Parts: sequence; C-alpha cells; structure tokens
Amino acid sequence: MSLEPKRLMLLVFVVASILVVLIYSLPKVVVSDEKESLSSKADDQEVHIHNEGDPDHESDPEQLRDLRMMISRSSPESLQPDLAIRLAEIYIDLGQNDSALWVAERLKAGGYYHEEKLVMGMSYLGMMRKSKEGEDMRRFADSSESNLLLVLNEDPADLYTKNLLAEVYLNKGEVMRSVQLLKEIVDTDANNVEAQFQLGILSIQSGQLEKGVERFEKVIENDSGNVKAMYWLAYCLVNTGSSEEAARVIELAKTKTDDAEVIAALESLSENI
Repeated sequence: MSLEPKRLMLLVFVVASILVVLIYSLPKVVVSDEKESLSSKADDQEVHIHNEGDPDHESDPEQLRDLRMMISRSSPESLQPDLAIRLAEIYIDLGQNDSALWVAERLKAGGYYHEEKLVMGMSYLGMMRKSKEGEDMRRFADSSESNLLLVLNEDPADLYTKNLLAEVYLNKGEVMRSVQLLKEIVDTDANNVEAQFQLGILSIQSGQLEKGVERFEKVIENDSGNVKAMYWLAYCLVNTGSSEEAARVIELAKTKTDDAEVIAALESLSENI
C-alpha cells in the first residue's frame, strides 16, 4: 500500500531527524537522474555525501592517539602521507577541523603538496558541514572547492576527491555540477558506494523511485551492512508497491544494527506497508 504524499514527507523528515548519525537527510533539490533536467536551486537543508559521525567510518581512539604521535614525531622527510591523510580523516569525522589543518601543515612541510591540498579541501569541507548556512558556509565551500580542484587538476581520475567536490557543489546549490561528477564516478566505477547512494537520494527527490531502487540495491550489493541504504531502499519499495520486498529489506536491516532508535525508525516504516 502506498502512503499519501503528505504522510510520506512527514515520515521522511521525522526519520531524518532521528537518524542524524546514520541516515542521510534528503537534499531539497530536484534532479532528473535519467533526463538530467536539473534545478540549480536548493533550500537551506544540509546535504552530505560524507556524513560526519557516520558509523561506517567510526574513529578509533587508539588509532587516533597512535597516528597523532607518529605524525608529531616524524621529520618532514620521513612523514608517511597516507597515514597523515588517515589522521586528517579521523579529525574531520570528530569535527576537529583545525587539527586536520595541522596535518595539512605537516604535509606541506614534507613537500607533499598534492596531499596537503587534499587535506585542506577535506578540512574546509568539514567546516562547511558545521556552518550549514550563511556567509561562513559559502566561504568554507569556496575554499574547499579551490583546494579540491587543484587535486583533481593533478589527478583527474581521483574518484575520492570527486565525491568530496560533488558534496561541495550540492551544498552550494550547483546541482548540475554535482550530478555530473557523481555520474562520472559511477561511469568509471559502478560499484562506488558513496556516489551511488547520493544518486539514489537525488532519485527520490525527483520522484524516480524505481531508479532509487536500482541505486540503493547497488550500494547494498557492495556494502551489505549499509543500514541507511537499506532504509531508503525499503522506502522506495514501499512507495512503488513492492510491499513484500520492502518488508524483507526492513527485517534484514534490523539484523544489521542494535541501535534502538534505528530499529524504531525501521519499524515505523514497516507500519506503513
């Protein structure tokens, strides 16, 4: 049984507010995933491809301590850039963007300018997420964009950086540019979880729920424990009349998490089948 439109939207916003740490909020943009008929207008709701506090990327306190010590004690010549980038990612997950900028300075001192620009872009992206709106958000978004573009100029095939830049564009309301990048990513790597997930969310917003089913199924195919993708897959299935399959996905998702709030949200969705 399909839900009435008003009840659908209410359910979306209730669940999104409850599951801040697990399920991505729906971006308020209109995107035709098939026809590329795009509106570049976005409202004030925050949009994340990379969600701070995402349990898929939980930070390990011991790893943070060990990496911090290693980077602090390394001479510029002995610095390992991959480890430095990992440390920056942990800081950004924790919302400690100033500490991530410290990592960028360490990379710069070692002559790792490509990696420095990546970490700078990541750090300003983290600041953009925290700002959410206003002049600060725009300024951080612009700083992130300029650094990430420098990275991509050196390595146009860097899909990780393209995903980050796609988020920046989406938050700036430059939807067409964001979707173009996301499609470039999946054209190169159809199994790219983050790009497929975000395209799935955009499919929901454009009313293309069948396309959303395809996107979220692809995410789960490559990340079998992705509960947020299972939620949105079930959402699409409920509203395309595939109630039995939706119920199956919901029950599977409940076995993948012990978070009481997440389980409650899934059960709330199942009540509307």
